[in-house]
Amino acid sequence: MPNKNLVVLAGHLGKDPEVKKVGESDFASFSIATSEKIKDKEVTDWHYVECWRIWAKLAATLKKGDAIYIEGKSKSRTYDKDGKKQTFHFIRADMFFKIQHIDILESKPEPEESIIPNEPPPDDLGF
Repeated sequence: MPNKNLVVLAGHLGKDPEVKKVGESDFASFSIATSEKIKDKEVTDWHYVECWRIWAKLAATLKKGDAIYIEGKSKSRTYDKDGKKQTFHFIRADMFFKIQHIDILESKPEPEESIIPNEPPPDDLGF
């Protein structure tokens, strides 16, 4: 079975991206806030994102608060800090774009009336 490492996020930039040269390549890093409502309380998660080359140049055009959609891979780096092994998790963006409204990506549950009542399940599911 093939493996797939794909992360999709839609959120808002926490601050302007940091863009710099690393060797011969352009590099950018930024954080994205994603939120959801849980029991009438808004909960925010922060995600650290890195990108390289042309994507780093494009990240330089983004500003704090911009709504952004990204696709990338979940990555991690391990390092020693004060003699203890630490792991840093981040997203390596392979593609992103600025969007106008996050709410266009939200799915709304269908009302219960759309469920067909009293319909029996099929006898033969084919497996």
